[in-house]
Amino acid sequence: MTLQEAINRAAELCNEEVRKFMDLESRRPSFDSVTDPKLQHYVLGLRSWMRGYIDWALETERYQPYQKTNNFQILHELPILV
Repeated sequence: MTLQEAINRAAELCNEEVRKFMDLESRRPSFDSVTDPKLQHYVLGLRSWMRGYIDWALETERYQPYQKTNNFQILHELPILV
């Protein structure tokens, strides 16, 4: 496996997990008036954590050589939540 193939595979695995997360989030059941806001807060925290990592990875010099590979395509779809 070449370096580019490894990068592409890692991106595919990551994108697959993000898709699963987004799918599960869209199908999250409602429990009760106490649990639902806490669960929503937790899920928003997970989204913010993932989005923050993406933003950091795209801005840091650590990953500059790989930014042109477009491996963050699905991850870019994860919106920034305020």
